Amino acid sequence: MKVLLITPGPAEFFRGPTSTVERYRNGLLRRGHLCEVFGDGSQGALKRSLAGTILRLRPDVVHAHDAFRSGVQL
Repeated sequence: MKVLLITPGPAEFFRGPTSTVERYRNGLLRRGHLCEVFGDGSQGALKRSLAGTILRLRPDVVHAHDAFRSGVQL
């Protein structure tokens, strides 16, 4: 299964939610799922659009963790 996790933003500003999303990602990867995180640019990732990420990944599940803070209109 392909899963897209949306995090509120860089770990420097949203430490708790970002750590939780990383735990989700690691657990899903251990279980054999393809998982990508959107919204955390703290590791030098290029700025991407959410629509472009969804079109590229074509996820089965999209989870916006702490959606209120992520700024994403879902």
